[in-house]
Amino acid sequence: MNQQEKIAIINVGSVGMPLDGDPRPAWVMLENHPGQASLVTIRRVTYKMERMLQMIDDISDYPDFKANAGREAYKKTLATGSFHL
Repeated sequence: MNQQEKIAIINVGSVGMPLDGDPRPAWVMLENHPGQASLVTIRRVTYKMERMLQMIDDISDYPDFKANAGREAYKKTLATGSFHL
């Protein structure tokens, strides 16, 4: 690799379950223009949260959701973007 080639690894965590208080999925855009500093931008997307929560309720045999409390905690974590027990 010469001095002009650089590698950037950017991990924002889980796209489907961010735990930073913002429940929208996140992804990163890296802009790299010759002669300029690289620009890293975290982007968020919206989706139909209500539909996602309904889909979770519709899964009757999900292994860890035998107890309703576990299912509700998972849904709260998805809806808020924060971990809840």
